[in-house]
Amino acid sequence: MTSRILVVDDDFSSLVILKGLLSSKGWIVETCSDGESAMARLQTTEFDVLLTDQIMPGMQGTELIRIARAHSPRLRCVVLSGSAPSPEERGIPWVQKPIDLSSILAAIAAA
Repeated sequence: MTSRILVVDDDFSSLVILKGLLSSKGWIVETCSDGESAMARLQTTEFDVLLTDQIMPGMQGTELIRIARAHSPRLRCVVLSGSAPSPEERGIPWVQKPIDLSSILAAIAAA
C-alpha cells in the first residue's frame, strides 16, 4: 500500500517542489495552502504523514499538528521552518529551510 502525505505551506512554489520530490519517492501527495483547509482535508482523508510549514497566515504549523493529532493520534508529523523550534516545539521533528529531500525523509522516519 502506498503511503499518503499531506503537505501544507502558504508558499505555492514550495508546495509544487515538495509534491514533486515526494511523489518521485512513491508517496501519494496532496497539498493545502493553509491550516484551515488542511484540517478540512484531514477530516475526510486518512494520511500517514502531515508535513507542514510553521509560519503561515492564520493557523501555525504546530497548532495544526496539535489539532490533527487529537483527531488522528497515529499521524506522523513534521514541521518545516526557517527558524529553530522553541523548547515547547522540540518534541516534533523539525526540518530547517531551505529544505532538501534527504532531510525531509529522515524527519519522516524519525516521526
